Amino acid sequence: MTTEKINQLFEEAIDKENRIPIAKLQDITKQKIYNWRNGRNAHIPLGDKISLLWQLGKIKILENHEPTRD
Repeated sequence: MTTEKINQLFEEAIDKENRIPIAKLQDITKQKIYNWRNGRNAHIPLGDKISLLWQLGKIKILENHEPTRD
């Protein structure tokens, strides 16, 4: 998944029309969501975006089973 796709999904997830079950999220507070929605963070770490999307069930994280080169 590209960074652009993650950013797009994140923006859709934090849209003011979407209800986010904050009580069920780990390490993501009501204040963080408010700041993200209102553009109060100049830079939101990619890890925070991925964490939110994963906790909301918007993305899956799977183990890579490809063989590595030694």
